[in-house]
Amino acid sequence: MSGRTSRDAYMNPPVSVPSTTGEELRAGDVVRVDGDASVQFADGRGFALRLTSVEPRDRLSRWCWISGYVLNKRGDAVDRRTIYVQWAGLRRVRPAVDRQVAHGVPRAAR
Repeated sequence: MSGRTSRDAYMNPPVSVPSTTGEELRAGDVVRVDGDASVQFADGRGFALRLTSVEPRDRLSRWCWISGYVLNKRGDAVDRRTIYVQWAGLRRVRPAVDRQVAHGVPRAAR
């Protein structure tokens, strides 16, 4: 028997969750974490997070664990975090693009 059973789906949930726009969030996406995702990040304590994993835990309450790298204003990873947030409060953002990398200038030449 090669098909997935309902027990398999329960034990191994998908590794992405819908964002506020209805799109799936996956490892590699950058999201804005702020007070909409969790009260602990309200009042200007929000940040951008490049996702490394998304693990839905409780679909009824719509909360999930996410892991990733906190990005500074230049888009550099400055810290690694694992947090519990409301997925409906996450918003996908576009990271700042390093113009030299975008134009093909090798890092060593900078």
